Amino acid sequence: MYSLQEGRISSRDKNYVLSNKKVITIKSLTILKNARLTKQALTLVSGTAIAQIIGIIAAPLISRLYTPSEFGTLGSLIAIVSVIAMLGSLMYEMSIVIEKEEYYANAIQMLCIILLILITSLSAIAFWVIPYLFPALIENSQVQQILPLGIVIIFTSGLYNIVNFRLNREGEYSLLAKGSVIQRTGTTLVQIIMGICGASVLGLILGNILGSAIAITTILALGWKKCKFTITSKKDLLYIAKKHYRFPLYTAPQKLCNAVSQYLPIYMLGYYYGIEIVGFYWFAMRIIQLPVNLFGQAVRQVFYRESASQKNNLTVTIKLYTKSTLLLTSIIVIPVIVIFFYGSTLFSFVFGKEWALAGEYAEWMFLGVALTMINPPATSILYIFEKQHFLLIYDIILLLVRFMALFFCGTYTSSINTIILYTFVGFAFNFFIIMYVFFFLHTRQNHNQTKQI
Repeated sequence: MYSLQEGRISSRDKNYVLSNKKVITIKSLTILKNARLTKQALTLVSGTAIAQIIGIIAAPLISRLYTPSEFGTLGSLIAIVSVIAMLGSLMYEMSIVIEKEEYYANAIQMLCIILLILITSLSAIAFWVIPYLFPALIENSQVQQILPLGIVIIFTSGLYNIVNFRLNREGEYSLLAKGSVIQRTGTTLVQIIMGICGASVLGLILGNILGSAIAITTILALGWKKCKFTITSKKDLLYIAKKHYRFPLYTAPQKLCNAVSQYLPIYMLGYYYGIEIVGFYWFAMRIIQLPVNLFGQAVRQVFYRESASQKNNLTVTIKLYTKSTLLLTSIIVIPVIVIFFYGSTLFSFVFGKEWALAGEYAEWMFLGVALTMINPPATSILYIFEKQHFLLIYDIILLLVRFMALFFCGTYTSSINTIILYTFVGFAFNFFIIMYVFFFLHTRQNHNQTKQI
């Protein structure tokens, strides 16, 4: 409204206009933020989708080139080295994304590389000594023979992980997507070529190694400047290690428990039922984790970065959490129904009749995998709000319950019953963590609103 006497906007109306302008600006920024989040997630999903499609197309051929026992040997090796690789930098790489100062983010990256080299070297010594001093720990002779290759997997996986978190900080989602495609393509081609040449389990392992190596080389070549490798003083390394101490103190043990918990069936199925059963289990898990790798990891990376930047705005954080969790739930529902009712039939038709038992396992396992696909936003929130101690306790309890379930069923019943009970334990715990974070965020928001009043 205009003042007729003064021919200009009155003070009250001016405030009204400014107030509405501010509201419109906030709404516009929110829309842009959501659009950017969706675009970033789609960029990662598109790259991961292409990578997983390559894996899906190649799976029927690879399943006919390698036997269940060979997949069991691969699974046994991966179960050992993946746990070590995950802890290669003591989880400091996660703090690259949330560190506010650019200089200290570079310092964290350097710290991660130093730790990775140290832990890889210690692992090499351990892998050389253990088969001689404790042969009973690795009963499978094939696993003993290929164990040295695990050192390469530890280093390449650890470096790939560090680079991924760095590029996540820089918002280089297109480059991350390219890395996923290159890694899967390289792995698949090597496994097919070596399988045709009759390379046995060595072909599966070299495929994993060379796929990661090619992906890392390409990413570094294209994004060297974005990765910002710099020399950091010892004083700054010690400072940044102390500043983010929660990651090695709480997150590293928590991730260790989580990894051991996930690979526990491989250890115990091999002990109770033999390497072939491990092969069926590993192959089934490899296939049903495709949707998790396709959507869950992409959403986790984008959500972690966006939520970290919006940590102090709980209203936005809750909306991001709810939207991401519901999106992942809607994506996984139909695949769960299809696999649960037709898993065995689909596996027999697509991968060959010898994989029918893997399909039977998949029917139940997919229920648990579905929840692991939905929970990345929940675990990301707990890291962002520095609730690593809670996650550590949670994963210790989960590991113990899973061990008891596998021990009981392995002693008294069949492999399928063992997998069913293991699956339902994971399902219940993942459902709990998703709901816990939902109530945690709302309780924190209500507490902050009460303090402001």
